[in-house]
Amino acid sequence: MAASYYVSQGLVIDLELRQVSLHQEGVHLTRKEFAVLTRLCRYAGRVVTQTQLLKEVWGPTHVDDTHYLRIVVSRLRQKLGDDPQTPVLLQTEAGVGYRLLVEPAQRPATS
Repeated sequence: MAASYYVSQGLVIDLELRQVSLHQEGVHLTRKEFAVLTRLCRYAGRVVTQTQLLKEVWGPTHVDDTHYLRIVVSRLRQKLGDDPQTPVLLQTEAGVGYRLLVEPAQRPATS
């Protein structure tokens, strides 16, 4: 079963509850932003190609529309507090795709 809870440097991503927080503050994501983040989480630490992301999020007719993806990744970096000049969480593999550096974690027990 795939993980649905990820953490890294104050960032918490709960795919099951569809919630993202940074330093315990909620982060609002659009549907496309959350869809891209979900795909990147599923392959945490590994490169996900631009083509794969475009096909899975926008559909097979958009595999050449890399500008859509660049805009969403830029917004994600901004919302997740990741410096685009020296990204720590969401890294670009030039000409290939993106890598999200988060770790699957146990969801904290709720009381």
